[in-house]
Formats: sequence, structure tokens, C-alpha cells
Amino acid sequence: MNDQPEPRANPVSSAKDTTVSVWALIGLTLRYNRRMILTSYGTALLLAALIQAVVILVDRRQETVFVLMAAVLFVSASMFIGITVNANEVSERRLRLLLVLPIRRRTVGWARFLTPLLIQLAGFVGGLLILAIQHLAGIESILPRPERALIYIAGLTGFYLFVPMLFPDLGSLWRDGRKRLVVVLAVVMGCCVAALGWLQISGGWKIPGMIYFTPLPAVFLAVLSLWVFFRRASYAR
Repeated sequence: MNDQPEPRANPVSSAKDTTVSVWALIGLTLRYNRRMILTSYGTALLLAALIQAVVILVDRRQETVFVLMAAVLFVSASMFIGITVNANEVSERRLRLLLVLPIRRRTVGWARFLTPLLIQLAGFVGGLLILAIQHLAGIESILPRPERALIYIAGLTGFYLFVPMLFPDLGSLWRDGRKRLVVVLAVVMGCCVAALGWLQISGGWKIPGMIYFTPLPAVFLAVLSLWVFFRRASYAR
């Protein structure tokens, strides 16, 4: 008869603790890049102020352009932040360091998936708050529906935010011999790029209701990045 005590269960294995671990990893990433995040959003507001100053010098009638530009640049700054965060993690091999720790791969994958989404959402909400302040202050906008512009830009920047995240994962699948899957995924990404290109070049975003479908390629690419991450056989390179 074996009198040895049974090993205690890993607390990370429960759904509740796993969720906490995911948010802990997200918070760690945001704190690590805090200075760059604050600098990017501050730069967006500064650029909006400079654009406003130039516009006033050229045409004093366009005195409310600052609000719209601040909202647009706030959303665009989120794409820069997300790409920079991902580039830092790649250059510092942060993924390898995390997987060495007693953290489940699924936890790391979800944190990696949610972090850029939250950054993008923060920029979008920040832009909406700027527009709300403009509305409450009674300042007339230069666009009839400025929130539509934010949705359109959030869709574009969100898509290009997740494209660089997929490259290391696709490269790993290619080295693992799953070349056919990589080719299929590349074709799917090309279709998404073509759809966004059509919206930009042909003015398809002006079609009533079409503007609300602009974020769909970004959401699809985000889910695809999570799916591909879990299909990797190796995280050594």
C-alpha cells in the first residue's frame, strides 16, 4: 500500500485561476510597455494640436478639426502600440521565457491574443470619448457622422496590427512541415487584404451599413492568430 500523499493539483489548471493568470500576463505586458503607451497617446494629441494650428493659419473657418484628428490619431496610435509591443516580445524572446515558467500554453496564447485587442479597444473608446466631449460641448464636427470614421479606421488599423503577429507562427508551421496549411492561410489573409483594399480604393465604405463590416477582417485575423498559435509544434524559434 502506498502511503505517499497525493500530489496537490496545480492551481493554474482551474478555469478561474487560468483566467486570473491571463489577466496577470496582460497587466504585466502593459506595465512593461507603459512608458511607450503613454508616449504614443500623448504624441497623437500633440500631432492633432499641430494640425489644428496649421489649419487655423490656413483657414480659420475649420476651427474644430482638432477634435476629429485627436480621435482618429488616438485610434491609429493603438496600432503603433500593438505592433511595437509585439516587436519587443519577438526581439526579447519573451514567448520562450514565459513558456519556461509554470504557465500553461493556453494561458500564454490567450494573453497574447487579448493584449492587442484591448489596446485597440482602448484607442477606439478613447476616440469615442473625445467625440462625446465635443458633442457635449456643442462643438460642430466637420463630418456628419464622425464615429463612422473611427469604426473604419479601427477596422483597418486592427487588421494591420495582427498581420505581424501571424508571421512568426506561420514560419513555425512552415518549418514543422505544414506548408500546405501555411499556403491556405496566406491565401485567406490575401483575401482579407483584397477586401480592405476594395473598401479603401473603390469607396465601398460609403455604402450604407458597409462601414460596420470593416472591423470583421481584423476580428477574423485575431481569431486566426490564436488558432495558429495553438497549432505550433515548437516555440524554440
